[in-house]
Amino acid sequence: MGLFLMSRSLPFKWIGVIVLVVLASTGGGVLWAKHSLNSSEKEFHLVARQFAYDPPIIRVSKGDQVTIKAESKDVLHGLYLDGYDIDRVLRPGEPVQFTFIANKEGKFGFRCSTTCGVLHPFMIGKLIVEPNYLFPGSVGLALGLAVGTVIYVAKKREGESPAS
Repeated sequence: MGLFLMSRSLPFKWIGVIVLVVLASTGGGVLWAKHSLNSSEKEFHLVARQFAYDPPIIRVSKGDQVTIKAESKDVLHGLYLDGYDIDRVLRPGEPVQFTFIANKEGKFGFRCSTTCGVLHPFMIGKLIVEPNYLFPGSVGLALGLAVGTVIYVAKKREGESPAS
């Protein structure tokens, strides 16, 4: 039988407690997620050489502040990041640094935007922006607490003896 089909109803004070638990848990989760999104900083050192980037894959979470320090080890290269419209020139011996917010989920290619040799078209990499699960997790926690509270209160009420 479902929880809400029980013959006894919950007093208003318990309903208030359940609502308060859900609101407090969700509010705490939202604040936690928001704080985590603002404070998450990722930094990567990207090396360009004929005809590859090292590392070839950069993995971050949505909302991260990403700083890339890029440099060329051999010839003039470019770095264009699809989806974010970032284009930088990488000269040998001159490191370039740029920062952006990874605000789009998905897989984004980055590639050399300056012809650097015969295999130039194959000089590619990938930025993977994964979803941030903190907020959905906190909402799930709030719902779990609410269900747990309802079960606890319902079981406690079943165990009480009738008032004489």
